[in-house]
Amino acid sequence: METVHINEIEKVSKVYILKTTDENFLESVDVEPFIVNGNFEKWVLIVSTQLGCPVKCLFCDSGFDFKRNLTSFEILEQVEFMVKERNLDPNLFKKFKIQFARMGEPSFNDDLFDVMDILKDRYKKYIPCVSTIFPKNRRVWFEKLLKNKDNFYDFQLQFSIYSTNIKERDHIIPFEKEDLYFLNSYGEEFFRRGKRKVVLNFPVNDKNEISIERISEIFDKKSFIIKLTPVNPTFNAKNRDLSQESNSRMECLKKRLIDEGFDVIISIGEIRENEVGSNCGQSLLKILNKNIDFI
Repeated sequence: METVHINEIEKVSKVYILKTTDENFLESVDVEPFIVNGNFEKWVLIVSTQLGCPVKCLFCDSGFDFKRNLTSFEILEQVEFMVKERNLDPNLFKKFKIQFARMGEPSFNDDLFDVMDILKDRYKKYIPCVSTIFPKNRRVWFEKLLKNKDNFYDFQLQFSIYSTNIKERDHIIPFEKEDLYFLNSYGEEFFRRGKRKVVLNFPVNDKNEISIERISEIFDKKSFIIKLTPVNPTFNAKNRDLSQESNSRMECLKKRLIDEGFDVIISIGEIRENEVGSNCGQSLLKILNKNIDFI
């Protein structure tokens, strides 16, 4: 693959726009490694699994066009490219996490299992992270994931929820997907005591319904952790007025969820991530359309 463009903010992250051999484009992100007093704590790389994304979430910039799944070679090439550019040995780190959470819905790519196995053999503290809407008709893929997850040092699974209101969730994530009750049953089976809990991700603005009562009714507190994040200021989110200040609401939701017995984290990224354009599809969309200003 050929490097087309690099957005970088020193000590924050690098966003790479790469061109495939068939003249398509994808994004990869190298998050600044966390090294403290010479201790190699954590390094996170975020890679694409598809060219574009067929899901077309309304707050995401990756759904502007969908071409195809990436091959296992193309996914691995993103990792090896960023490792080479950084010139660091991932095996030095206590945690080396690869998030399949960039462009694309990872569960549509059957080659991902081969990719994860190859990475596991190369890097001893490799942690896969799969972020998914859990599309319908992909249960075979997720059954395979259940059988394979314990082969890894650790594994992070995240469900993208957005709203506890079915109609609102279907509007924002306009793709046929499993319902919240099914996600709970799968998450209960996925979770293992002593391992990390399955993440329920709620991007928060001042509009979306996040019902504490409904979350408590549906989801098992022992198996799930709730992650609250701002809606990233992508072009689509801003154009649809979905990205508003939400810190006070997140704090309120966190307190109420903790009172209900859930583990909760508020994940607010480095503000300069918005400057570097590291949100899904954000940098690529700007490259393809010079008239878009996402800052």
